[in-house]
Amino acid sequence: MNGRTRGWSIAATMIAIVALVAAVSAWVRPAVYGGVGAQLAGGPTNFSGVHVAVPTAQATATPGVLINSAAAANPFEVQIASTPMVAVEDNGELALSGALDLAALLYPSFVNLAVTDGYTLTAAYTVYSLDTTGAVTITLAADADEGQPLILINDDANAVVIADTNLSSADGNAITLTDADDLAIFVYQDNVWHEIASPDGS
Repeated sequence: MNGRTRGWSIAATMIAIVALVAAVSAWVRPAVYGGVGAQLAGGPTNFSGVHVAVPTAQATATPGVLINSAAAANPFEVQIASTPMVAVEDNGELALSGALDLAALLYPSFVNLAVTDGYTLTAAYTVYSLDTTGAVTITLAADADEGQPLILINDDANAVVIADTNLSSADGNAITLTDADDLAIFVYQDNVWHEIASPDGS
């Protein structure tokens, strides 16, 4: 074998190795598919680690991901171990496998909260059971979502005064939860907690 033949043989081998590495890399690399107006069509295509990035320039009337199915089959389905768990059926209905836990939707969030005099309550929950060791005055923070409800329950036999700050009460004054189990109900709008139910002790 002369030098020229050996040189071509080595070059061909290197090209074959590079092509093989590229093919293997493409096979194991998570699929990334994007681009405005890009489409996938045809038969089953298997991807893993798919990431869809919608650019900020995407038109507001154009969905980030669109499945337009003309077939009499589920246009979208999620499976676990080949068992369908969630599907959008061909009639547009959502099908779920197993029980749907509606507790978070049907029941408001609840917490026991120990408050001291001068406490400012930022409503992260819907229902607060207020624990005290003596009479206190608290303030409701003007920090909530529009239409957010709030229920305060006096859990002890100590007076809890809700200061007339960020508050719209029935009589325009502070609200007092005098006795245990007294409660007040509010809804948040325009940076103000509006009283919609009065406690017995107010």
